[in-house]
Amino acid sequence: LSYFFTRPVQHNLTSEWDFVYNKAHNEFINTPANSGYIGITLYTVMLLTMASIAAYLFYTTKSGTRSHLALLVFSTLAGLSVSNFFGFSTSTTQLFLYLFPILLLIYMKEPISKTIAKPGVLAIFCYIVFLVFAGNYLIDYAAADLDYAKGKGYKNSEAIAPAYTHTALALLRRREPVYLDQQAYLSAQLSLYYQSVKDLKNRSLYAQQAIQMNKETLSSSPLSLTYWRSKGRIYYVLSLAYVADKPKQSQEYLRQSRQAFKKAEEIAPTDPKNYLSHALVLS
Repeated sequence: LSYFFTRPVQHNLTSEWDFVYNKAHNEFINTPANSGYIGITLYTVMLLTMASIAAYLFYTTKSGTRSHLALLVFSTLAGLSVSNFFGFSTSTTQLFLYLFPILLLIYMKEPISKTIAKPGVLAIFCYIVFLVFAGNYLIDYAAADLDYAKGKGYKNSEAIAPAYTHTALALLRRREPVYLDQQAYLSAQLSLYYQSVKDLKNRSLYAQQAIQMNKETLSSSPLSLTYWRSKGRIYYVLSLAYVADKPKQSQEYLRQSRQAFKKAEEIAPTDPKNYLSHALVLS
C-alpha cells in the first residue's frame, strides 16, 4: 500500500499496471514495511544469532551429526538470506528458515535421562483448553472469510440483497475493515434501491450505515487508497439516492465524492484510475 506514494508513471506502460502487489521483492524491505524498525532489527538479530551458533558448533565439533547439522543450518540461513534479498519469501523458504535452526537448538540439548516424563493432568488440561480456543478462533476466521467471499461473489453479479446478507454474517464473526468496506458500498446501493420504491425511512437508514462504516474503515487505515476510492463510489451512489427530493443533500454527497477521489489522487498521483473516476463524477 505504501508503494502508491512513489509509484513511477512508467508503471502504467506495463501489463500489470492495475495490480495491487502483496509484497516487496526483497524480504529485507518487506519486513520493515510490515513490522517497522523493531521488526527488521529483531529479524536481523535472529538471523545473525542463529548463524553464529551454527558456525560455533561447526568449528568446535569437527565431526559427527551435530557438525553436519550445524553446517546445514548455516548454509540454509546464508542461502535463504541471499534468495530473500533478491526476492520475497514463500511458504517453503520460511519453513526452512525457521525449522532448521529450531532442530539445531533441540539437538544441542543433551537428554537428561532416557525416561520420558509424563505430562501432568493440569498441563494436559491447559493444552486442551488452548487447542479449543485456538481452533475456535481459526474456524471462526475461516467461516467469516467464506461468508465475505460469498458476499463478494453476489456483489459482482449485482445481487445486492444476498451480498448484503452474507457480508453481514461475516461481520458478526469478525469486524474486519475489508468486510466493512464491502458492506458500506452495499448499504449505499440499498439506500438507492429504497429510494426507487419510495421507502424513505430505509433509504436514510442504509445511507447512514454506509457513511458510518466508511468512516470506520478510513479511521483504521486513513491512507488506504482502496478505502478512499470506496468513499468516492459510496457518496456518488448516495447522491443518486437523494437527487430526486433533496437536491442540496445530493450535491453535498457529490462534493464529498469528488473530495474522496481528490484524496486518492494525492495518495497515488500516477494512477490514472483516480483521475478518470474524478472526471466521471464531475461530468
